[in-house]
Amino acid sequence: MASSSSTTSTRYQLGLLLTNLIFSVVLNYAHARGHHPGRQQRFHQSRLHGSIPEAIDRHQFISEHNAVRAQFHEQPLTWNSTLARYAKRFALQRVGDCEMVHSNGPYGENVFWGGNYETYSASSAVQTWASETKDYNSQVNSCAVGEMCGHYTQIVWTTTTRLGCARVKCNSGGVYAICVYDPPGNFVGENPFADLSSQLAKQFEGVKLAKDKLSGTMSSQMPVFTVNNKKPGASSSPLNNAPAPAPQA
Repeated sequence: MASSSSTTSTRYQLGLLLTNLIFSVVLNYAHARGHHPGRQQRFHQSRLHGSIPEAIDRHQFISEHNAVRAQFHEQPLTWNSTLARYAKRFALQRVGDCEMVHSNGPYGENVFWGGNYETYSASSAVQTWASETKDYNSQVNSCAVGEMCGHYTQIVWTTTTRLGCARVKCNSGGVYAICVYDPPGNFVGENPFADLSSQLAKQFEGVKLAKDKLSGTMSSQMPVFTVNNKKPGASSSPLNNAPAPAPQA
């Protein structure tokens, strides 16, 4: 009787071992073939929404911008895929030189460069632009003498509603980041915090003046891009591994 019980137990253990072995083989095969549900889900998510690093950058870009705008009870910016693709295409052109130049396209634009890709995140870029608030005098609507504040004013420009950005790693190991804004801000003589209806009227007038350009009259309402924050005569190319704070354009 004891022998029969022992035989049954042995057969049960062997059966359990064989079942576990088969399950292990099937699971490993599924992993090797890429049929793991979690892997498939992550793959489809990356196809639909971009890579995980790009998703992190997108979240940081939009949340940092809207955190600044929220201080003035302004409408939050929304992420726009068309603007993001525009920014990414231009950023990819800068991976070879990491040079701080603008695309000179139809949008408002902020550009950032840092000496190390891992050090300067999307948040770092926006925070650097936003730090220019200390150099902006809202009472006279101008920057402090010798300082730059155009990146900050574009972030808080009242009539801007859409945003698209990109951050890329340059061949040098540095980082190049760009955000484009629509409608653009930084119009000559305009205040970023002006009444919305007043600004829209001014921009409508700007469109009319732009049409008058055909007859030789230059529009005073064309957007003004921020310029490279460097001393006169300085090289236009960034140096590798430059210390903080990172330059921006």
